[in-house]
Amino acid sequence: MKERLLDWLRCPICSSDLSIKDASTASDGEIETGRLVCSEGHAFPIDAGVPSLLRESELRGGNSAERSASAEISESFSEEWNEFNPELRTWHETVEDRQALFLQEVACTKDELAGKVVFDAGCGNGSHSNGISGLGCDVVAMDVSESVYAAARHYRKHGTGRTHFLRGDLSSVPLKEHSMDVVYSSGVLHHNPSTLEALKSIAATIAAPGRIYIWLYHMEPGSQFWLQLKLRAFLSVFPMNVRKSFVKVWCVQSMARQHLRTLLRRNDEKDRLTWQERLIDLYDIYTPAYRWMHTQEEVGTWYRDLGLEGIETTEVRDWGFGMVGLRPAKK
Repeated sequence: MKERLLDWLRCPICSSDLSIKDASTASDGEIETGRLVCSEGHAFPIDAGVPSLLRESELRGGNSAERSASAEISESFSEEWNEFNPELRTWHETVEDRQALFLQEVACTKDELAGKVVFDAGCGNGSHSNGISGLGCDVVAMDVSESVYAAARHYRKHGTGRTHFLRGDLSSVPLKEHSMDVVYSSGVLHHNPSTLEALKSIAATIAAPGRIYIWLYHMEPGSQFWLQLKLRAFLSVFPMNVRKSFVKVWCVQSMARQHLRTLLRRNDEKDRLTWQERLIDLYDIYTPAYRWMHTQEEVGTWYRDLGLEGIETTEVRDWGFGMVGLRPAKK
């Protein structure tokens, strides 16, 4: 991690500032190992250049019935992103595609973004976070899963140098209030026990002026969506290794159907995925513990209750939608 990350971090337990102890620094100035410690004595490890601001008891404590939501979410998405190769497309799109889409989603230009700080809440494999930083801003990229370690390792060599990875939980975001110019969370909040509570947690970090964008699932018409819901309900009672095995078997028939559509010329380039790309899609559908669906009206109400203005739906797809809201400057 770069020492600059301290400008934005806070203790997720007591909200006080953090300092670095017992640091080991590499020749490029990156802090490889050490601890982040607050004035109340709470300590968090820095490992492989990534600070982990999680409550360790949530991830390790007790039997399966006692494990926290963050532990199950971490397990699910760690398994998902372990399948990712940085050379693959993420969600069927190139980095350039996603950069252009990001500017559309958050409703600002590249010039407006330059020099700003973006919080990517739920960064997954980190490819999109690094792509956003290529637009001239710093990106604080956080995920609850172990994916941040591989992401930090890869983009330290192949990235922009402006992406700051950390491990943290959306239920207790370890960032200072009003410290982020843009808060961005695409396809993440609905994988938490409460989408609204996760939204409130990340919204506390929006600067004034600043903006937030979230992308969520909505209900889809058709028998395929109904089948997915039934399969998810069935699989949810099984441990992760069983769900993972099912998805790999299911991926075989999914790839076979894709090849048939390609032979019949009934699909486009975005439907011609590699095995790993298709597998990650299916993991996202069937393995998460939570996968809520919402409406634009519902999210608009949430935004207004949070005091946001300029509320606009900037993206709609078959399976979900994204909305931006603005926090006005202080008067």
